[in-house]
Amino acid sequence: MERRFGVNASEAASEASIESRGNVYLGQTIEWSTLLQSLRVLLVAEAGAGKTYECEAQADDLFKRGEAAFFLRLETVAATGIRSSLTGEQFKKRFDDWRASSSQIGYFFFDSIDELQLVHGDFRNALKRVHEDLEGALGRATVVVTSRPVDIDRRAFADVLPVPKVAIDEGHGESFVRTALEGPTDDDKDRSPPFREVTLLPFSDDEIAEFARGQGVKNPEKLLEEIRARHAEDFARRPQDLIELCDSWRDHGKIRSHYEQLKSHIKARLRARPKRKEPAELTLDRARTGVQRLALAAILSRRLTIRHSAGADVEGSGDAPLVPDDLLSDFTSSEIETLLQRPIFAEGGYGRVRFHHRSVLEFLAATEIDYLIGSGALAVSAAKRMLFSLSDTHVLLPKPSMRPVAAWVAKMRQELFDAVLKVEPSTLLLYGDPESLSQDQCAQALGAYVKRHGAGQWRGLELPSLQLERLARQPLHQVILEAWSAGIENPEVRQILLQLIAVGRYKQCADLAVSVAENKACEDRERFEALEALVELDDYRVDALIEALASSQLGWGHRIGRWVAQNFYPKNVTDDQFVRLLTAIPRASRRDDFFPSGMAAMLERVSVSRERLESLLPGVLALTRSSVVVDKDVDSLNDRKGRLQASYILRGLSVRLLQDGSRAPDLIDAAVLGFRAAGYSSLDNDRKRKLVELIGELPVQERRAVFESDLACVARLESRRSAQMVLARLMFQGPLQYSMEKDGPWVLRDLANAGTDKARRSLLLRMTTYLARTDVPAEMQPVREAVKDSPALTAELEELIKANVPTRQMREAQEQERKRSERHALKQAGYRAEWTAFWKELAERPALALAPGRVKGTLWKLSTVLSKRSRGRDRVRWDREFIEKSFTGPVTEAVRRSLMAYWRDMKPTLPSERKEKNTYLVVWTYGLMGLYAEAEDPRWTRSISAAEADLAVRYALVELNGLPDWLAALADAHGQVVEQVLGSEIESELKGKGGGGWHSMLLQSLRYGRIEIARVLERRLVLWLRGPGRKLMHGRHSPVAEAKLDQVVRVLLVHGTPETKLWLMELATREVIAAKQGPFLFFWLPVLMRLNPGRGAALLLRALSVLPVERRGVAVTAIGSLFSERRAEGGPKWSAALAPETLLRLNQEINRHVVPAADEQHEDAYSPGPRDNAETGRRLVFDALIQATGAQAYQAKLALSTDPLFAHARDRIAALAHERLAEETDASVISMEELARLFRGNELAPMTTTDMAHLLSDRLDDLQDLMGIDASPKAAWAKVTDENTLRPAIAHQLDMMSKGAYTVDQEGVTVDGKETDIRFRALSRYQATIELKIGEKPRTATELRDTIETQLVKKYMYARNAKTGCLLVTVADPEKRWYHPDTGQPMDRHQLQDMLTEAAQLAQQRAGGEARVMARVLDLTPRLPKEHRPAKGSKQTAKAKASAKTVKGSRAASKAARSGKSGK
Repeated sequence: MERRFGVNASEAASEASIESRGNVYLGQTIEWSTLLQSLRVLLVAEAGAGKTYECEAQADDLFKRGEAAFFLRLETVAATGIRSSLTGEQFKKRFDDWRASSSQIGYFFFDSIDELQLVHGDFRNALKRVHEDLEGALGRATVVVTSRPVDIDRRAFADVLPVPKVAIDEGHGESFVRTALEGPTDDDKDRSPPFREVTLLPFSDDEIAEFARGQGVKNPEKLLEEIRARHAEDFARRPQDLIELCDSWRDHGKIRSHYEQLKSHIKARLRARPKRKEPAELTLDRARTGVQRLALAAILSRRLTIRHSAGADVEGSGDAPLVPDDLLSDFTSSEIETLLQRPIFAEGGYGRVRFHHRSVLEFLAATEIDYLIGSGALAVSAAKRMLFSLSDTHVLLPKPSMRPVAAWVAKMRQELFDAVLKVEPSTLLLYGDPESLSQDQCAQALGAYVKRHGAGQWRGLELPSLQLERLARQPLHQVILEAWSAGIENPEVRQILLQLIAVGRYKQCADLAVSVAENKACEDRERFEALEALVELDDYRVDALIEALASSQLGWGHRIGRWVAQNFYPKNVTDDQFVRLLTAIPRASRRDDFFPSGMAAMLERVSVSRERLESLLPGVLALTRSSVVVDKDVDSLNDRKGRLQASYILRGLSVRLLQDGSRAPDLIDAAVLGFRAAGYSSLDNDRKRKLVELIGELPVQERRAVFESDLACVARLESRRSAQMVLARLMFQGPLQYSMEKDGPWVLRDLANAGTDKARRSLLLRMTTYLARTDVPAEMQPVREAVKDSPALTAELEELIKANVPTRQMREAQEQERKRSERHALKQAGYRAEWTAFWKELAERPALALAPGRVKGTLWKLSTVLSKRSRGRDRVRWDREFIEKSFTGPVTEAVRRSLMAYWRDMKPTLPSERKEKNTYLVVWTYGLMGLYAEAEDPRWTRSISAAEADLAVRYALVELNGLPDWLAALADAHGQVVEQVLGSEIESELKGKGGGGWHSMLLQSLRYGRIEIARVLERRLVLWLRGPGRKLMHGRHSPVAEAKLDQVVRVLLVHGTPETKLWLMELATREVIAAKQGPFLFFWLPVLMRLNPGRGAALLLRALSVLPVERRGVAVTAIGSLFSERRAEGGPKWSAALAPETLLRLNQEINRHVVPAADEQHEDAYSPGPRDNAETGRRLVFDALIQATGAQAYQAKLALSTDPLFAHARDRIAALAHERLAEETDASVISMEELARLFRGNELAPMTTTDMAHLLSDRLDDLQDLMGIDASPKAAWAKVTDENTLRPAIAHQLDMMSKGAYTVDQEGVTVDGKETDIRFRALSRYQATIELKIGEKPRTATELRDTIETQLVKKYMYARNAKTGCLLVTVADPEKRWYHPDTGQPMDRHQLQDMLTEAAQLAQQRAGGEARVMARVLDLTPRLPKEHRPAKGSKQTAKAKASAKTVKGSRAASKAARSGKSGK
């Protein structure tokens, strides 16, 4: 099996990625034979990819063919050297012979059986040993090194084993001369590069089957089919993985569920590698314990690599890795080393490993959470905090980074399944393995998903086909039917359910699918999904539905027809129906080219008999003939505008039939018409070329039919043109290359047929004289015989023969051409001799070539070669590499010194000093080259005088591709000179009138150039804006005036100092206001938006609020001006620069003016106008709001979703807002210290304010739950009437619940020391405060509510790390009542909770930022009423009276408070 390699896999499998590297290459693939043409090869491959086998097999094959080829372990070479590492005398003798040779190529494959032992220094040292052993022969040694994909490897390989430069010889002289004469050749471009980095590509499907056959699988095709059905390709693309899959297939006869696959895969990967001595004995269970911890740590810390050795500490090796010694404290160092060598890990860089597959990592992390909960080390509430975050409204949100883990752990623990189901049921369907859930769990998940998303409209929902297929392996038909009968508003959910019916083949849902397919009120996509379900169910009723669609019955849209034709042919759509479906499909726009092209591709690959395709051909041909017309604009046949481009489909069908060897009667006509109607579409070029190739391979007897068919097509194009024009079309633009050998017999037969009309015979005659040699009588004799019956044709033949006989003038011209060619050859030989002599003299006698009297000629010739080498793109550039390669280092330095003197001997004129604009002397470019050469020295400006600086700036203006970089150094050293020269040129250009248009290349170069250059000119540009520029601003608007202002302002926007930009901002503000609705508004508004988005947005909104709504009015132009390509460059990110409220208003106003229904529709290529730019702006402003973060942004998004202008996307906007909020709250990155504490039995400490709020909320829930058990302190706490007494008891319980996540302290916090609180302190220094109040005290509801703001927020939550707080009110008396501060209505403890929660939310909004404010009522009331005991009745009565007195007192206090509030 020939493995292939992907080229340039530089991004593959970096330490930040743990995905499969299967497709990470630039698209070019090569095999070993091409790869070994490069002298240095870095082979990037993972463990299990087969790199060792491939290198060893390749070395063995080359050795058997007599080559000096050796496979060596790199670590062995590092220790003993190459020769000592060779085993066997034949290898050592071959190596010695190669060393003794002077020309033989040697092949060295260096691999490491244990790459993890090669830290950075070891790898470099090993390569140094290779360099030493191959010293003197590196230029003929092809070295292949397997490596991990990190920069250190690349640098070490390139630094230590470079491809040596060959010594200067005549070969370099020849290369120099060839460049002088011809420029760079394609041979240079096509030559294999000396250094190549490749990756070993994963197995293709065919390679999977071949490899499986080698593993003893008897039916590899069936295995491959099952792999595809199960989407198990990720576990089949590498040899080691495929071996495991083959073993499982042989044992079970099937590919099991994804859950079972992962379990067996992990088990296999945790076993020790065969034939390897490990540092310590490590059982499978203990290895499983270790990898589970590391997996969870990797996800929580977001560190995806694991430290293995000191190589991980090398600079440039990537982000900080996990440190397993800290996380596996109960493992010995030898056990950790053994664990990290197990094949579940892949290389992740020097001294690092990583989990070899993402799904393995996520599964193991979930397994560790399950283990921690099961062992009692982790509370379920703490596990939930890992999976969910708490929003500012105290709603649980899924953490996006933990969704896959949540799905897996939900499978393992029912309580977490219930939690995930409640928070986000889609997690159970989108991640993990729905198939492995129980039937009841699947039903619950699907039912909750439909309930959550079934209401409303489009919101961007989608279930990947892979997950859909896994889910559909459960019997879910009853859930679908019940959900459908209950009513589902969202069409996306209905479509997903229909897809589920199709994939699961739920026959019980067939009637439902039929009802949807027949329902004209349903959306097209939904009806198609219903049809697809019926097809999968093999329901007989689908035939009648498809026939109704093909018959164009009322209510069936053409979009459904497209989908049915493309997806259901040939199994469920007859040939006649297929053609009728295509006939009814219109062409809406040029974008519809993709549909016919896709149909053509479908016909080329669909599994169908040749007979079916042949029966389809007449209908498609007739359809194409009816739609193809003469397009006079391009003088060719083309599909009629507004009709389906049937010629695409005809070409695809013709290609398929020709490839299948069909000889259908209409096939040639179809193929030729398909070719002639092809046009120049990029979508069909390959198919058109394939058609020509297949037509050319037709038997000789078919070629006449091709001619006849093509002639009929050409006749439509050339109906009134001469036979010569028709012949030209046939011979030079047709699908067939005619020849006398293949076509002469039938052409002569037709030509001799006297019954043929004269025009046709004349055409055939001309064709014959073109194909045959008219100057050979033997070839003309048959032609004469064929036309002897017609004097006219005979005369025409003689005229044609005569026309082909060279006249005297033609012979003279040919002779002149021959002589010219000879002279050119002699001249070229002379040039070659001159260039050779030049090279020889400069290479051998540089002092003579660069002598004072000859230096100019030498530099001129050298410049000529350099110009040709760059193909004229960069004019003449200093190219040290080329000169050193062509000559030597000393010669190069001599040339450089001469160039440095040369530029000082001339003085280029400035553009403003020249009489002819845009012209300059070529010799100045040679001086410019001298400046580039001198600027190689970073200190070159130190020895430059002011006069020389002036001269250098003049040369800089000769450069065509912007200002040279070396001018920045000159600006630092001689800023005044640079400013004077460039400034005078800028002012000269700004004074120009412009004529048809005005543009300054100098200002453009300044804008794109270095900041050091622009800064010296900044003051001059500002002064221009204050003077001449101001006159332009306040004068009559013109394109020239705006162009001048634009170029000056854009330089200042890019390179100006903060002070200048502030001045420019104020100027732009004044000008925007002064412009009103004039054309200068569209210039200054983008400038202001870039400098001060808030101010610009305010002025824009003010203008938009009063401007009328017009399709191309002032408002649209103003909006478009902000988003044109010219104006938008370098602007700030609006999502961060503008307040959410401003973004909301911008969205509302822009959508009011830029109405989607009035959007531009473009058929062909176009230049965007103001309306197009405004449409782009509408999208970008919407994206900016969606990307904005924070509570205010969330509220703004929800407000946008309720705006009538966005009614069509209401649910989509709400879904995006919710997802963005989840991403914001998922900000915790757990430290190594916290992870170590987690695995020692502690809970994770909060890492953000959100985490702290979540923890506090959980602890208060736990506290309330504690009150529900028999051994709780509820009864004792209920008797406490003083906060100072109750606080320590509550603090003690909270401290007992801490599990190391926080500490609890109690301290005086107010000035008088009377009030106290309970404070959580996390190790991360985040704090949370509980303000305790006993509800039975005579406090009004107003006082309790005000406590949140006055005490909790303002006193305790002031510090930046203490932004979490809660008012905790204990209530022991079930009859206790309070009066609502606003309504005066009595409230029990539950209503008090609602009121305080609302107050906490308002306080949180006022506090803003990260503040999290809560309020809780701790219910200390008895669970059950006490039994009636008459003996103690007096006491009960006393209590009741006391309670009544308390309520009465509360009412009186509340009344007094209300009276005071109302002023009574």
